[in-house]
Amino acid sequence: MQMPPPIESMTFMAGVLVVFIFIVTVAAHFPAEARRPSLRGIAGTALIFCSSALVATTAIADLILAYHEIPWYAAVIGGGAMILAAPYTLHPLSDDFVNGPSALIVLGALAMVVTLVALSLIY
Repeated sequence: MQMPPPIESMTFMAGVLVVFIFIVTVAAHFPAEARRPSLRGIAGTALIFCSSALVATTAIADLILAYHEIPWYAAVIGGGAMILAAPYTLHPLSDDFVNGPSALIVLGALAMVVTLVALSLIY
């Protein structure tokens, strides 16, 4: 058994971490009654769903990259560790950030940046 490629593994793990931090964050906005007033309107709902679509697209791209570049055992171990670490990574952030629209924007942009970095490093 050979060692997995380190750069590809680290970018995949970073992508999984950002995606699952986003999932934990966006889960706090459902149902609509639990949202802050700034996210209850049409613009807030659009922000939630557009950022979710962006992060879902980056997650699919990360999975495709991992499928082609990383052995399955490394993807399972690294991805699983990042899934477990996501809530603990989100915990130190302030509630104003996590429950507001800024978290959706920042995490969506971060997911896109991590995927673009992975694409540029691999291809």
